[in-house]
Amino acid sequence: MIFIVIPSFNEKKYIKNLLNDLSIQTFQDYKIIISDNGSTDGTIDYLKKNKEVILIQNDSKFWWTKSTNAGVKYAIKHSNKGDFILTLNCDLSIEKDYLKNIILSSKKNENALIGSLDVDIETKKISFGGVTVNEINAKYHNINYNEKMSSLNLFQEKISDFLPGRGTLVPIEVYETIGLYDEKLPHYGSDYEFSNRAKKNNYNLIVDYKSHVFSFNSNSGLNNILNEITFFEFITSFFTKKSPSNIFYRTIFIYKCFPKRYFIIHLICDFARSLGGSLLRQLKMKK
Repeated sequence: MIFIVIPSFNEKKYIKNLLNDLSIQTFQDYKIIISDNGSTDGTIDYLKKNKEVILIQNDSKFWWTKSTNAGVKYAIKHSNKGDFILTLNCDLSIEKDYLKNIILSSKKNENALIGSLDVDIETKKISFGGVTVNEINAKYHNINYNEKMSSLNLFQEKISDFLPGRGTLVPIEVYETIGLYDEKLPHYGSDYEFSNRAKKNNYNLIVDYKSHVFSFNSNSGLNNILNEITFFEFITSFFTKKSPSNIFYRTIFIYKCFPKRYFIIHLICDFARSLGGSLLRQLKMKK
């Protein structure tokens, strides 16, 4: 059994599409848990009418991490040995063999978390194909990033240092061993930190390229990596919860994930790269 945990907030149009994609899966041994954070766009009424969905109603203070944890707690309570939890985001589209492929990959790779190849639905370029990180200088290598999906061998797997929440299959036993997602990282980073914690507990992190999801990246909110933003938005992006560049949460993430002897140098390099890289991207966009 796969318990599919999906956090949501005002994403009714995306949820409809994703539920349609799930309804035609060739693998049907699953339950859908949607953990909603106080949506006001009709999402709640729509989901209450859908008998195939287990709805958990939260408030707007939950954000991604707390919302996902609420779904995971429900899944653990109702699970059996050998079951899985799959985290998905609302703004994804999947093909009919997606669940079959990811469960087959898990059976082939024992003692592993299985991540999905993430593809931009508009450009068909890779958003996530695995990542490795130099723990000293904070340099990330995003495997096959921005490559065309059509140019890749999809019958491959990559070992990664982290896995995102956008399509990662986790054996139930992992949560029982290492705990839930860290709510000190309320929106960004908790999925990476969780997978890194699993790796430290001798679980492998695998990205299965046959198990791919298509992302609506334009729905990512305030993100100075993807969008041209004003100077005020650029500055506030380093302090707002809904930004991967939040300085406070990046500090917590680095402290939790990397060796303490490298903490200061890693922190300096990460901030410099984040600030400088974001600034250069914004200047290029404005040109």
